[in-house]
Amino acid sequence: MHCGGLVLAGGTMPRDELSRDLDDQNATVAAARAAQAREDWAEAARLWIAYCDRFSDDPGGFISAAEMLQKLSRGDEADEILARGVRLHPSNVPLRAAHARIAERGADWAQAAARWQIFLDRFPEEPVGYTGASNALSQMAQAQLRQADEVLRKGMERFPRNGDVLGSHARFAASRLLWPEALARWQSYLERLADDPTGYVGACNVTCELGRLDEAEAFARQGLAKFPDHHGLLSAYARIANERHDWPEALRRWTTFRERFPNDPEGHNRVRLVLNELGRFAEADRGFEEALSRLAPDKSRAELFLRFESLGDNCEFGVVQRYFGANPLGLLRFTHTPSGLLRDALDAKFRGVGEPENTILFASRGEWITQDTRYHMAMHTQLRESANDRDRTFGLICRRLQYLRDKLLTDLTEAQKHLVYACGNPLPDDEVRPIWRALRDYGDNRLLFVRPADDAHPPGMLRRIERGLIIGYIDQLSVDNPSYDLWLQMCKEADSILLAEMAEFGELIEPVENTDLDI
Repeated sequence: MHCGGLVLAGGTMPRDELSRDLDDQNATVAAARAAQAREDWAEAARLWIAYCDRFSDDPGGFISAAEMLQKLSRGDEADEILARGVRLHPSNVPLRAAHARIAERGADWAQAAARWQIFLDRFPEEPVGYTGASNALSQMAQAQLRQADEVLRKGMERFPRNGDVLGSHARFAASRLLWPEALARWQSYLERLADDPTGYVGACNVTCELGRLDEAEAFARQGLAKFPDHHGLLSAYARIANERHDWPEALRRWTTFRERFPNDPEGHNRVRLVLNELGRFAEADRGFEEALSRLAPDKSRAELFLRFESLGDNCEFGVVQRYFGANPLGLLRFTHTPSGLLRDALDAKFRGVGEPENTILFASRGEWITQDTRYHMAMHTQLRESANDRDRTFGLICRRLQYLRDKLLTDLTEAQKHLVYACGNPLPDDEVRPIWRALRDYGDNRLLFVRPADDAHPPGMLRRIERGLIIGYIDQLSVDNPSYDLWLQMCKEADSILLAEMAEFGELIEPVENTDLDI
């Protein structure tokens, strides 16, 4: 029997009548399946439709009827009978899924997406709903992309020498990672507009993506012969040397770019990265810090955040510094640093950090990440896995870690920076003091310890625990969405307090009564 049993509506059906009804139901199912077996789709459809009319309490009948109607290319009727079934059995999983899939078969992706969303709302524990909804939405997006491409094609027919239209047509293919097609479109651009540098830049970038660096070099040189001071061409030309890992040549090209465009941070950033690749860490650090503090929209804010150095426990404060135009190199700036292990590392003077035997290198989300095996300090390298050989990267990173370790030790000894540790775990004051005291062993260091706000300590409050030790409270700690304004507010106030203490007390450190400073 096709169904799991009849649902009787009201009263008691006489035994003989029930038996006849079940016999009729079984006979209809058997006849419909026999018609299917001999591929008599019209007869099978007729029987299943009749079955649905008479035995509408069985949701399976609607699915079978729709399947036979689709065999006959009667998609609209199939959709109608499934819709009828869904109205009668709104909580039946297979019927809801079939109702969504028939919209897919008709390539009505908007309708399919709507039906799969209803399915998800009703049956969130069914995996098929997520795959169905995702596929429908993806197909809708693909259809829109094809429409967009067609609009640009028509625009090219009407305006065959318009640079905006031609460039959009080529960039559209590149945005979909259709590199050969994108290259063909940029070549078409150059055939029509040979005296426009945009085409050379586009062709150069795409051939780089294809790994055809000699061709990329040729496009760049052709463009630069005509437009020697063009921003995009000089940038593309320098990136080719990066792709070849020819770091001396990359340094020469990016230095030229930086000299031509001294107010563009890209040149300064690229020179720093190349100097790091060459192992010239101190030069990279010094030049980049000076350049970005000069180029920052608000130099006073950049200078403020350059007076701070992050100790962890994650990347958030480093992100905040970058937001305000300060980009110092630091061992712990983009590092996960557990508080207890940070104290151990401070006590040990960071001995062994950066040594190959204490360092591991692994890839995460396409980036090389380094970690110290003893202190568990996990650090971003800003180096792409795909563009950097592991063995060479490991040696480079070890040398870089050793440089950053020595730089941090120098900074701690000179005690000219305010140190920041932001901790999502609300450590009690007596567990914060050991970190501060470990810092004091190096010199007259100052610590701003930031923790989440609570009922007694609203966002923005600063508590001075001792001279040189302040606890600040923030509404949230989030690498992806820092509270920039609140960080700025707290750092301004902490900087004012700590600088005043330095001027007044020098190296004299005496415990003082806790002071709440609600800013």
